[in-house]
Amino acid sequence: MKTVMLILLSLVAVACTWVEPKPEAAGIKLATASDVQSCDRLGAATAKGVSKVGIFVRKDEKVITELAALAKDQAYSMGGDTLVRESELSEDGAMTFGVYRCR
Repeated sequence: MKTVMLILLSLVAVACTWVEPKPEAAGIKLATASDVQSCDRLGAATAKGVSKVGIFVRKDEKVITELAALAKDQAYSMGGDTLVRESELSEDGAMTFGVYRCR
């Protein structure tokens, strides 16, 4: 019975999104490179998350959503209002976003 409970708990943990952006970073939007052509680039935000829990591999979409939330927090602290994805999700769960000020 303990084994079944442990497996169920692990499956629930894999499905969860654990990162929420800070309220002040909620207004930061994700955009494409063509959307930020007239914006000021402030730098880059690299975020790293958990892509694997034990033997379970988490879905890329959930990991990317968490990484974007972490990057939004970094962008807010840099004075940015827009993020552009600059890399793919790496094997170790990292991704880089460009930080821009467009408004």
